[in-house]
Amino acid sequence: MPRLTRAASLCCLPLIGGCAAFLDAVSAPVEGGDTGAPVEAPVVDSGGLAVDPADHCGPVRADQTWGPAGSLHTLSCDVDVQQGTLTLMEGVELRVAPGAALTVGIDGPARLRVDGAAGAPVRIGAAEGGGRGAWEGLQLGPGAAGSALRHLRLSGGGRARGGLRLDEVEVELLDVEVSGAEGCALVLDGAAGLAPGSGGLRLRGSGAPACAPVRAAGTFPGGDSDYSGNDVDQVVLEGEVVSASASWAALNVPYAPTDDLRVEGAEAPTLTLKAGVQLWLGSGAALHVGRSAPGALRAEGEAGAPVLITGADGWGGLRLHPSAAESSLQHVIVEGAAEAGLEVEGALVEGARVDGAVVELQQVELRDNGGPGLLLHPGAALHPHSLGLRLVGNALPLRVAPAQVEGLLGLGLVAVDNDAQVIEVAGSERLDRAARWLDLGLPYQLPGDLRVDGADGAPAVLTLGPGARLHFGARAALLVGDEGPAGLIAEGAAGQRVELGPAGEATPGAWGGVRIGEHATEGVSLRSFSLRWAGGGGPRGALELRGPGPLVVANGEVSGTAPGACAVAIYAAEATLGDLDLRDNPGGDLCWR
Repeated sequence: MPRLTRAASLCCLPLIGGCAAFLDAVSAPVEGGDTGAPVEAPVVDSGGLAVDPADHCGPVRADQTWGPAGSLHTLSCDVDVQQGTLTLMEGVELRVAPGAALTVGIDGPARLRVDGAAGAPVRIGAAEGGGRGAWEGLQLGPGAAGSALRHLRLSGGGRARGGLRLDEVEVELLDVEVSGAEGCALVLDGAAGLAPGSGGLRLRGSGAPACAPVRAAGTFPGGDSDYSGNDVDQVVLEGEVVSASASWAALNVPYAPTDDLRVEGAEAPTLTLKAGVQLWLGSGAALHVGRSAPGALRAEGEAGAPVLITGADGWGGLRLHPSAAESSLQHVIVEGAAEAGLEVEGALVEGARVDGAVVELQQVELRDNGGPGLLLHPGAALHPHSLGLRLVGNALPLRVAPAQVEGLLGLGLVAVDNDAQVIEVAGSERLDRAARWLDLGLPYQLPGDLRVDGADGAPAVLTLGPGARLHFGARAALLVGDEGPAGLIAEGAAGQRVELGPAGEATPGAWGGVRIGEHATEGVSLRSFSLRWAGGGGPRGALELRGPGPLVVANGEVSGTAPGACAVAIYAAEATLGDLDLRDNPGGDLCWR
């Protein structure tokens, strides 16, 4: 009985503390005969050493300490810690047979304490120097609460389970390196996570650094941790919904959800992305905030460490839905989306448009997106404190509703290298309030009619500042006061005329023109302006004056109207005209109706 002989010889060692105590700790004698099944390792009381430091095999059902410090141990078959605490002393090296695993707390309460030191870490690796996935890895289950792994080097595990796997348990990982896993170096399942105090995590030389549910992403430490040097340098996140508030640290590799990422829930969660965070979404996936329930996004980048939100070809961009209250983006880059980079939605309640999402932008760059860099739906808005928006290399810089144009003033808008250097203004929505459209360096492009109509006690007056350019689509027109009290003030300056013209080719009648309707009770003042190539299927004149006045049209040019359309058609008795350049108008220059 070689094991008993070995045990007897160890009784004299002072570490054991006496033969009687040691022999009482043996859970069962070794059965004779070769059954082909692994032999269970003896169990040792708390503070004792395993019977054979050179070989461990089978279940552990009481406290064990594997040492002494700096010693070599092997696992010849699976070891499952079912009860008690297994402690690995500093400098211990554990070599694991091919296909074997070390599991803790899978079926009951048990703990693992890795007590390495900075200069003498515990090392666990393949017994025969195998490559990736040479053994099954280290797994801690739901019963392993209270475990802590400190100063550990784990290599070559993870043939099927991940190099280090935490299942429904939070564990402290301090100065832990996991390498050589077939798939993810670290796998978190269910409610698993890294306990407070974790840090110095290094996940390298594997298929990917980590795989985890979305809810656990906030437990990954940043700072001195390193997740690079793998086949795919991404922390893979499974599941879609962030339903509780969380803060994600910068990891030096991207977080990569496997599907859409949604921030929403009954508790109105806020997802905070710290400076330097990278978020990478797959083709067709998007980051949705507040889509089905309230939620908020706070991206807290810094000048030298912006938050980067990007993805594969065809990814869906960042979407702030009406319930995305109080979201803010500071030093953020959103790039490469298939359509809009940042889309902010309004809301419909019983068919009526109401206020939607409001987002604060501070030093945000939207670049290389296949649609508008910024898309503001009617009802959505930018926070008044927003400042610093760069739109670079998009299909067009931005698309907004008429009521949102004024919110762009003071934003410090910079738009360069976009396919269409325009501010597209959706024409399907009315401008129902007083607004100023100033020269932001880009023309306003209106594919459809722009209707300016207020309500009783709240007239809509559109003011166009010096240098403002409005370019209209085919047959589209500027209609002021057709249905509600309204007015128009377009007053250019020397060298900065207000320009009203076509969005496309400059040909006679390329767009509809301007009509001042019968409800334009706030009057009209057009000075230092040009109105060219109008009269195509819109008002009866390139400029049609019907309102009650006062109507003042002076120091302007009206030219290139469509055949059959007057340059200026006057229906109002109080219209005042002066110093107008009227030319190339085959339908006539002035028509009094």
